Amino acid sequence: MTDPDTPLPGVPGPSGPLTRDRLYHLLATGHIALPALVQALVVAEQLNFHRAAEILGISQSMISSRLMVLEEALGVTLFERRRFQSLRLTLHGRAFLDLIAPALLQIGRALGTTDLGRDDRREVLCIGLQSPIVTGALADLLRTFHTSFPEIAFRPQETSPQDVLGDLRARRVDVLFAPDFLFTEAPLHDFLETCPLWTEEMVIALPLDDPLATQNRVGWADLTGRKFLTRTDGISTGLMELADRYLRDVDVPHAIETLRVGRDTLMVLVSLGLGVALTTQSAQGLALEGLVYRPIGEEPVILPFYAAWSRHNVTPPLTALLRLARQMAPQAD
Repeated sequence: MTDPDTPLPGVPGPSGPLTRDRLYHLLATGHIALPALVQALVVAEQLNFHRAAEILGISQSMISSRLMVLEEALGVTLFERRRFQSLRLTLHGRAFLDLIAPALLQIGRALGTTDLGRDDRREVLCIGLQSPIVTGALADLLRTFHTSFPEIAFRPQETSPQDVLGDLRARRVDVLFAPDFLFTEAPLHDFLETCPLWTEEMVIALPLDDPLATQNRVGWADLTGRKFLTRTDGISTGLMELADRYLRDVDVPHAIETLRVGRDTLMVLVSLGLGVALTTQSAQGLALEGLVYRPIGEEPVILPFYAAWSRHNVTPPLTALLRLARQMAPQAD
């Protein structure tokens, strides 16, 4: 009897695309084994054989042998081998593991239907936020994700724009949903993967008794002499920097006050008449007495929103969320 931890010799070489029948044959004969798929995912996450071996509690040589068997069976190279045990996912590897990760997650869900070996600990997905989740596309995504994968606990958290790259690089945040202006300096983001998902329009929050509240749309020239309230966290300062370009174009004098407060407090200050604030249309679900929202600009200011994550992060919960996000994203005409 063959030792299950010994790589299988004589893997049949690829002959054209990996058809369903050939896939079934490779799975049935053990040439593609579940341990190899799990090991491939862990290696893809760590991009280092030594760390993957420590996590899995097996030898580096076993992992390396299994991956070579898997690659030969698939007929593609999943990893580029580099010096000092460093690895890089190939395009084929990333595409293959993006498909495999949700499948393994589903196996885990199926095993969870029995009390045998049940683990009460839940997988946790840390989600970075830069905008409200009261209404809109992000709120819909998180609601659908929770319904589809109730065993995965997601932990939303707001971070300042200055911290988001460090949080993604250090994996304190698994994925960030934010406007595109946070990802403009490409050389700083060589470790990032990004995906466009939806758009939102910029709006301005006003006191209900403000004369501009009677208008259907607020023009940039209407804001002469106004004080804009911003906050240190979230996208408030980024929106203000974007608005500054329009305000300068029409030579509108204005003041900016940056506060260390939460979004709710900022909007309360606006409702009290202490200033105006820029936000996105998803914030309009936050209803406060004495507060109104109006579109800003003679032409709509459209903000493309992206998902961003470390390309070294291929955990099944993240892969499942990204797959759902792509499915729910509006399709371009």
